[in-house]
Amino acid sequence: DDLIESGNYGVKNLKYILPNLNAWIKDDEDYAQRLSLHSQIVNQYYRYIRAVLTNVGGIYLTEVKEGTKGDLHLSVPKDLQKASLKWALNEYKNSDWIDVPELKEKFPMAIGSSYLLRNRILTELKGLTGNVILSAYYSGAPYTLEEFMKDLYDNTWTAGKLSDGDKAFQKAMVDWFCEAFAEKKSDSGQAAARSYAFSVNDIITCRLDASGLVERYADAFRRYEAEHGAGSVAAHLDLNIENSHLCTADHSHDGANDFGKTGYGFQSKVSVVAIDNSKALLQDMAIKSRTLLRSKAAAASGSDRVHYQSLLIKLNDTLKDKL
Repeated sequence: DDLIESGNYGVKNLKYILPNLNAWIKDDEDYAQRLSLHSQIVNQYYRYIRAVLTNVGGIYLTEVKEGTKGDLHLSVPKDLQKASLKWALNEYKNSDWIDVPELKEKFPMAIGSSYLLRNRILTELKGLTGNVILSAYYSGAPYTLEEFMKDLYDNTWTAGKLSDGDKAFQKAMVDWFCEAFAEKKSDSGQAAARSYAFSVNDIITCRLDASGLVERYADAFRRYEAEHGAGSVAAHLDLNIENSHLCTADHSHDGANDFGKTGYGFQSKVSVVAIDNSKALLQDMAIKSRTLLRSKAAAASGSDRVHYQSLLIKLNDTLKDKL
């Protein structure tokens, strides 16, 4: 009943298993078994983080009929939402432990799992705006979108020497800020229809592919999805929909919220477009970040300075002629 605490226990277990994987597994000359187990550990880690993120903008739904006690919809308390976001961002920035050097030397060449994991978490974060808007709308003491964005901003620009996780998060946030200035291209009817389909990450995390092929060739499937659109991989697969309850509510980026992949029956899709001011808030964060980065780039040295300068160049290029 406490996703943060269960996440702490789960991550602690994974951090005990992973360093011992090499010593525990024998008779695995090609490292195939260890590679498979490592992939499962990374995916389990992602499930813990994703589970905690369901608290952010979360709404408890209960099918309450006449004469039945309870609330039909009840927003997750503000303090729990803030704590959940803080927990998930800490895991994002400190996920390097899943990249084990002695295993890396034996596995086929690939980018470290921490980099891929961060991309998956970022997708979840960007999809939370609609959740936060709707949850705040129904809360008497709301965790507002403005507070959510401020928490993201405050966690982006930390002081001191930067870790790889800090740099990854700052780059991801600046990219997101800049997306708010891009003009959206109109989607075809086919693309719009697929916007609520399972993504590659959903298929892996929710264990919807009984064959295991999607997880085994995840990078290739993600590249295909990036080229052909959300849900394009799922459209070609016979998925195990019975396990779709393992997934959380689908909150796509067009301002609509689906409650469960197949819906709960008593609650249909909700659009928050009319009350969504996330674009303006992201643009404001871009402007504030540019001002802050000027001083950070001037004060930093070495690789940190190069990093800050790169982010500043991107923001300058995005904001030119706009202010």
